[in-house]
Amino acid sequence: MRPECGRLLVEYTLGDSGSTLDVEEIRMKGENKHPIQIRAKEMSRRENSFASEEIYGSGGFSYRFLWDWAKLPPEIKGFEICGVCCDKDGYVYIATRAPGYPVAVFSPGGEWVRYIGQEVETGSPHGIYIDEEFHIWLTDRDRHVAYEWDQDGRLLRMLGKYGCPSDTGVNDTVRDTRLIFYTEKRLGEPFNQPTRIVRAPNGDLYASDGYANTAVHHFSQEGKLLNSWGGLGTEPGKFGIVHSVWADRLGRVWIADREFDRVQVFDGEGHLIKVIDNLLYPTDVTADDHYIYIAEREGRISIYNYDLQLTAQIGYWLSSIIPHSMAVDHNGNLFLGQLWGNYNLVKLERQ
Repeated sequence: MRPECGRLLVEYTLGDSGSTLDVEEIRMKGENKHPIQIRAKEMSRRENSFASEEIYGSGGFSYRFLWDWAKLPPEIKGFEICGVCCDKDGYVYIATRAPGYPVAVFSPGGEWVRYIGQEVETGSPHGIYIDEEFHIWLTDRDRHVAYEWDQDGRLLRMLGKYGCPSDTGVNDTVRDTRLIFYTEKRLGEPFNQPTRIVRAPNGDLYASDGYANTAVHHFSQEGKLLNSWGGLGTEPGKFGIVHSVWADRLGRVWIADREFDRVQVFDGEGHLIKVIDNLLYPTDVTADDHYIYIAEREGRISIYNYDLQLTAQIGYWLSSIIPHSMAVDHNGNLFLGQLWGNYNLVKLERQ
């Protein structure tokens, strides 16, 4: 059985010893003063024993899985693909953790096209987004900033203070592997390990922040901070780890609240509209003009319509789907950016 919603099963290591507990039990131990390594317990990890063209279907949605769709150059092959997005022409942009290659672009056929951002010394790229003007946005988790490039790859601006985390009570560079990420951090200003930034239909920007913060930040088009909301907690409107953000065509803001197995939907001013819970470790949200897609790293994709009703679910707990990020193109094809395994950039071709 899967742990109940809000009780994440984790594995922690202290010194040379290790145990498996849930988060509530670890909180009771009071060991957060030590450099405990906590990570989501890796499911027996469904290691790439699938056919090259496996087909999944549910609720009228059917996809052919093209595991080796992308022709990854050797300099980025095998590195984590932590973010993925698509432009209006069907080109696919990925955020990689290959040193010196933060953004790579692929054609609709999976051919490598070019790199972007090599002039920047990134720490750990996370979420990526491309807007209607073909501007590419990348969050750098460990440098605490968001970069914006134009379509020619020229760096236009950087939001945040490079290398300087905001004051949230968590000011080291260790990610969600520290117990204090679940117990001690507080809402702070931008940024402390941000995860993604996106643009709403009215041009405003929304950032998910993140691992060491508990905030959604709302900026004007010019980058002026207008509002922040969130805080640590399981109550509606609060967050565990604010892992990703999406603004749909109606201007609603979708937040992947990863550790508490839910996605929360807000209006553009931060007023809560809906909580979608009982998800399987949601890591990303994306949308087209018809549906919103939720990536769940423990094996599933949930698809909602614009009336916020569940339409379909692809996969199941501990299936071979392990998305850290997800994008949809204009034909309804999905692209998964994954951190593990031999196939880190997977295309789900809509049938």
